[in-house]
Amino acid sequence: MRSKRRLAVLVAILVALVVGLLVSRALRRPPPNVLLVSVDTLRWDRLGCYGYGRETTPNLDALAAEGVLFANAYSQSGWTLPSMATLLTGLHPRQHGATRFDTALRARIPTLATILKDEGYATRAFVSHTLVSGKYGLDRGFDRFDSTVLERGHPAHVSTSAELTDRAIEELERTPEPFLLWVHYFDPHALYLPHQGFEFGDAETDRYDGEIAHNDHQIGRLLAAARERGLLERTVVVVTADHGEEFGEHGGQHHFSLHEEVLRVPLILGAPSLPARVVEQRVQQVDLLPTLLGLLGLPANPIYPGRDALGEPDPGRPVYAERYQPNAFRQRAVIAGRYKLIDVDLNPEPAAYAGTFEYDELARIETGRLLYDLVDDPAETRDLLAERGEEAARLLALLEQGLAPAAAAEPTLEVTEEMRDSLRALGYIQ
Repeated sequence: MRSKRRLAVLVAILVALVVGLLVSRALRRPPPNVLLVSVDTLRWDRLGCYGYGRETTPNLDALAAEGVLFANAYSQSGWTLPSMATLLTGLHPRQHGATRFDTALRARIPTLATILKDEGYATRAFVSHTLVSGKYGLDRGFDRFDSTVLERGHPAHVSTSAELTDRAIEELERTPEPFLLWVHYFDPHALYLPHQGFEFGDAETDRYDGEIAHNDHQIGRLLAAARERGLLERTVVVVTADHGEEFGEHGGQHHFSLHEEVLRVPLILGAPSLPARVVEQRVQQVDLLPTLLGLLGLPANPIYPGRDALGEPDPGRPVYAERYQPNAFRQRAVIAGRYKLIDVDLNPEPAAYAGTFEYDELARIETGRLLYDLVDDPAETRDLLAERGEEAARLLALLEQGLAPAAAAEPTLEVTEEMRDSLRALGYIQ
């Protein structure tokens, strides 16, 4: 009888241990995956979820309705290389060093991929732009970094988003969890190519909308594939852009300035158990890395200039932007409160190739300062510099303090004739 009781007690103990082990494993859920989707040259105000009247982005609108929509997100530079480097490193352009066609990420700077790889993540990237290729160091930390879609032809002349989506979906089927998957779409960068079934008209701005709609369709395919595999339940999804686009609002074309049409970007974030909401306060590209680390339960290095965009609001924090292309100019901007100051002067440290690159008339950049009230004049139509000198002086002091000179970027790449041809095809040079 005693042996039976002992056996029953032993069985009960074993059952309790097994149950405890199962509960412990259940509580220790694996960390969520990260799907980072970046879209080149995507203006925030051409998405339905930001109030656009045309049906350009039904898939992104649906994602925004279920997640967090950041209503006022800003690029740190207004062109691809430094902006994407900022997204991946959490650093301002002057800190990470990838600021010109002949400079790459500074050595040993951690990236989102290196951080997550150290945490056991499988890291994958599929990109379609020469300015986010491995030669600039943006492949750092990725187990697989695939830019071979560029072999189809120059992305300004050949649409690559469908094939890029195909490759990313294939990767979803074989990548172990947890994973970081970064997909960078080139469309809707100029030239604005027509897409059957996504026509809005023949003007450049209409074809731009058509490219956005076509790209939204491809992102929808990617999200649907993740959903069918049950991945979205345990995946943080981020959709954003490197910069916007200008269509003559301030005289220029393409994206050469620091005006709102270039600096404002969409930012949509979806994550398991993250309630849907709209965040009105301004956020910046430097905020993405600490925000993602917060969602993953990982500490953010205090040296990062950004903050967790899902944390407590900090309405007094300035927004900074800087760019050194076109190379003849140094353009800087700061936004604090309702005012924005743009400061443009001649580049004090032009690149060695400056004399060989001639920028076309699309840029329309001139030296000088501009002051705008973004509350009363969000389209930046009225320069208040002469009327509100005290505000301009205050913002200029902030600008000098916030964008204090860092170590000058040193050329790390030779600007070859092949690179010149590629940049020429993209509209950056003549």
